[in-house]
Amino acid sequence: MFSHEMDLTLSSIIHVLLIMITVMIAFAPYLRRKMFIMRYTPPGPSGLPLLGNILQLQRDLWIPFTTWKHEYGDLVFLSVLGQPILVLNSLKTATDLLDRRADIYSDRPKSIVGNEMLCGGRFMALMNYNSLFKKLRRAIHGGLTKQASAKYHQFRKRDGISLVRSLLQDGENWRSNIEVSVVHILLSILYGRPASEEERHHAVTKVRWFSEVISYATGPGNYLVEFFTWMRYLPRFVSPWKDKTLKASKEASTFFQGIYSNGWKDTHEEASQFENLSKSIHEEQPRYGIDDIDASWVVGMLYIAGSETTVSQLSWFIVAMANYPNVQEKAQIELDTVVGRDRIPNIQDIDHLPYMQAVVKELFRWAPVTPIGVPHVAAQDDWYNGYFIPKGTMVLSNIWAIHRD
Repeated sequence: MFSHEMDLTLSSIIHVLLIMITVMIAFAPYLRRKMFIMRYTPPGPSGLPLLGNILQLQRDLWIPFTTWKHEYGDLVFLSVLGQPILVLNSLKTATDLLDRRADIYSDRPKSIVGNEMLCGGRFMALMNYNSLFKKLRRAIHGGLTKQASAKYHQFRKRDGISLVRSLLQDGENWRSNIEVSVVHILLSILYGRPASEEERHHAVTKVRWFSEVISYATGPGNYLVEFFTWMRYLPRFVSPWKDKTLKASKEASTFFQGIYSNGWKDTHEEASQFENLSKSIHEEQPRYGIDDIDASWVVGMLYIAGSETTVSQLSWFIVAMANYPNVQEKAQIELDTVVGRDRIPNIQDIDHLPYMQAVVKELFRWAPVTPIGVPHVAAQDDWYNGYFIPKGTMVLSNIWAIHRD
């Protein structure tokens, strides 16, 4: 009996050892790669097991990123819940990777809530570098060139006069006046809409609403489904976040499709008089290989992105001129010299206003709308300056640090 028990014990130990060896063999490639990554990736702050550096990050990511630049250099490597992140803190690193190696770094991080659920996979700033992205990019390319921009100068001229008048009459609400003016000009350029006061108010409200929704949907850590992807398959009655997101998606899509169709149907006089991007894209949809929904979302993306960025930049311009009156005075002298006081500036004056151009460029540097660039993803393993960048690494350009170098 004693011998039999010894045999059972020995047999159990052998079984356990075999299982352990099997597990070690199975995990050996993973562990080797993990050790390799830890050895050859760029330097960065140490984090916690599993959590990584998530507790060291804050809402304004560019602040810790810039602090780490002084400690670790132009490349800073992080990990957040297992997701590797590479921060580019200089113009050279950003240009070398995102521009010169665009074939590797043009992809986007997977965004289940923001891109797939909220935008139906059609919001270009969040899309993966796939065939649909290339089709949508071709569709809007013609409307974003310098030559195409000149066609819309009459809108800018009209709304510029309107904005100046509103600022003179109601200077206290300057931010609101800027919002209304920007929305008006974008409605004209993108949709050819002769916006009434009611329509402008509705458009401003929609822009604010969707901007807040998509900003939250893409915020790091706001949705656990981005880390635990199996949660996307949970039924809606136990996933209130899913129900809320899908309702917002339907509302946004209905708005974009409605305003897009109005832009190309020529149902109003101004749309037939002037070019607008919706009409141009609709006429070429078969050539681009996109449908009405695709087209409405790509124009809607320009509408949302253009509204937020332009309003923000013009607002910072007001702040800058109020805080630096000597700069404002020099710009005014140049305008008076080149343009005079008997007419407003036009597009032909731009090349003769170097100081004004410098003011605008400095504004972009001093107060960038996006201190952190849109995230990219490494589509394959890569080496750069002796450092290893593993496939799937999220790559962020620290525009704030670059502009203050």
